[in-house]
Amino acid sequence: MICIVTSLLLLGLKLPPMSVVTASAQHSESLASILKSRAFVLGTASCSVGFVVMTLLMNSVPLAMHQHHFSVGHSATVLQWHFVAMYAPGLLLVLLAKRLTPVQVVAIGVTCNVVGVVVALSGLTFWHFLFALMLFGIGWAFMFNGGTFMLNAFTHSVHKSRLQGINSLLIYLPNALASLSAGSLMALTSGWPLVNMVGIGMLLLLVLVPTVLGRR
Repeated sequence: MICIVTSLLLLGLKLPPMSVVTASAQHSESLASILKSRAFVLGTASCSVGFVVMTLLMNSVPLAMHQHHFSVGHSATVLQWHFVAMYAPGLLLVLLAKRLTPVQVVAIGVTCNVVGVVVALSGLTFWHFLFALMLFGIGWAFMFNGGTFMLNAFTHSVHKSRLQGINSLLIYLPNALASLSAGSLMALTSGWPLVNMVGIGMLLLLVLVPTVLGRR
């Protein structure tokens, strides 16, 4: 039903005709220089880390709740609010994008994830799981969208198709590995705390990216 309604709405969508722009009409920045640029590296890293942290913790929460004797209904409620937290910020990001830089948007996402880890490690009640996963959802929204804002700088590049492919590979391959790793990590004795510490480690690596780029 949702797909049908969406299709009907799209019938009335009018997009401007696409214009073919030749390479000579664009700046002649090479693909290699773009791949090493601050905007591409930091934008892709923000999207990738945001996805990895969110996926790893989202997939681990139902297992952690099961280990601590919560019902399937409790886990479902936590996941439902997590999904709301993932996409609800999208209603505000358009306004925030006009007032904040992409780096500031990503920084808000990193902060939400760090606070989420603190909440997750501070207790094992239903409310700890709920608020932690909601914070992870909000963190993903800001990190992924902030990274995407940075990558918008290359929408008119002659290399945009290659850049999109490389960007998607660097985002979704680690995301798939994170999804597959959640069960293995949770099978360990220190599963839930370990998963959260892995998330913190990924966020710290992202924070170091601007420092590394600044030294080049």
